[in-house]
Amino acid sequence: MNIAIVTTDYLPNYTGASVRVNGITEGLVKNGDKVIIITFKNEGNLVKKLIDGVTVYRLPYKKYLISGKIEIYSKFHIGRFLSLIKNIKKIIENEKINLLHVRPQLDFGFVGLYLRKKYKLPLIIEMHRFFSEVDYEAKKINKINALILNFLEKYLINKADGMVVLTQTAKKDFSKSGIKSQIIVVPNSSNLKNDIKIKSKENKKYLIYTGMLRENERLENLLYAFKEIKEEIKNIYLYITGDGEEQDNLINLAKKLKIEDSVKFFGKVSVTKLKSLLAQATLFVHPRENIKYHTNFIGLKFYDAINFGLPILTYDVGEVATYIKDKKIGIVTEPNPSSFAKATIHLLKNKNLYNELKKNVLKESKKSDWKNCTINLHNYYKTFNVISKNK
Repeated sequence: MNIAIVTTDYLPNYTGASVRVNGITEGLVKNGDKVIIITFKNEGNLVKKLIDGVTVYRLPYKKYLISGKIEIYSKFHIGRFLSLIKNIKKIIENEKINLLHVRPQLDFGFVGLYLRKKYKLPLIIEMHRFFSEVDYEAKKINKINALILNFLEKYLINKADGMVVLTQTAKKDFSKSGIKSQIIVVPNSSNLKNDIKIKSKENKKYLIYTGMLRENERLENLLYAFKEIKEEIKNIYLYITGDGEEQDNLINLAKKLKIEDSVKFFGKVSVTKLKSLLAQATLFVHPRENIKYHTNFIGLKFYDAINFGLPILTYDVGEVATYIKDKKIGIVTEPNPSSFAKATIHLLKNKNLYNELKKNVLKESKKSDWKNCTINLHNYYKTFNVISKNK
């Protein structure tokens, strides 16, 4: 099948959206599909380019003054919407697209519904959680705004032919919330090749966190825990990669806790640098807060850690904790920095336990790849191909 994936971002930009879409694309192509990526750029002309054998269209859009504010409250971007309406018909005809897979932004969904009707194209919407619930919990929108946004999200999904989610928990949650469309689970995997060899430093330990430095990650918990860990294990260091609105606050907190000499903030790093830091690390650490944002999905960062053989320490929260306990690939703790610190110290001082967990992680890393992750999606998409041929 010729599948068009509409996304906010794609490679070479290294974001959660671009990496997820790149992984799904890799898996679908390996399963025999053709994938065309449709993404966006500021102003200029439409650009068509091959990236790793995949056709990528970058559609130019105008930044209207009101667009950003409207998107905050509605997840609908006027500039992207107008650009998509203007350009996508020709792409569909030229590339002979026979299925649309769109990311969760509402402008993508409404364009998708229009194209579904005009071209009789199956429409699949990918959504990991309702924007309305997450943003309301984070106090970014008020209750009335959340109710309206939630209505629009459910309307779009139920008008679509199917929905893609990350986990079985997410599937159950969406079904309970009133979603009637068929839901397909496509878990994450890692896009990072473990092809870097780092000479281990026997006398030093490195904890690592990778990802955005957002408020809802609650990384201050990690710094408070690390202060306790450092008091017990002197030759230990904490690496934090990524950027975000909390970066300055976290740097200042590390200074206040007097651990700044052992905590390094790398900011946004290249893929090569990220791989070298993961290869050097001893443990992956993320004491995440118990909020809706974290409950029903497993982020790419955890699969990257697994791919590099790192046992994981996190709070006993959501799908990640369940996965870690089931596969015995790390330790989950009570949701407080002190419990987290004690568990980390215990693991680093117990060589047999560490080696056992690491062995399980390495075994798990061999099971997860994008071809396996997308096989159910590929088979589901094939049913639409059969339907279209029978019409």
